[in-house]
Amino acid sequence: MLSEREVRSSQDPAEAAEGWGMLRAKTSRTAGWATFVRLEGDLDIYNTREFSDALRRAEAGTSDLVVDLSGLNFIDCAGLHQLVEAGQRARAKGGRLRLVKGPERVHRVFRLTGLDSGFEFVAEPD
Repeated sequence: MLSEREVRSSQDPAEAAEGWGMLRAKTSRTAGWATFVRLEGDLDIYNTREFSDALRRAEAGTSDLVVDLSGLNFIDCAGLHQLVEAGQRARAKGGRLRLVKGPERVHRVFRLTGLDSGFEFVAEPD
């Protein structure tokens, strides 16, 4: 495992204490061919800057990235935007971004925005 980081948002401290707006990203690399990022919590406007920084660190030295959404509780359009940009960066380097499908409440956002057909979803990271 390369890193584990809890990202707290700048929103109301009482809400943060209840678990709102927190995101944990666990990053690992396998055999040098791909980087895996497992997300837990909420990927929203409150932590997209930190998430973007974590993605860029994960992308260093690889063109293939797998982001596991199965631990997410929530994603908003700001989080989707970060994933779209990560996919564009991966393709520009000749690689690809794959997403492990999240819970229905998370995947629903991809369907509603039409992005479910714009990403490569896998059942589990392999």
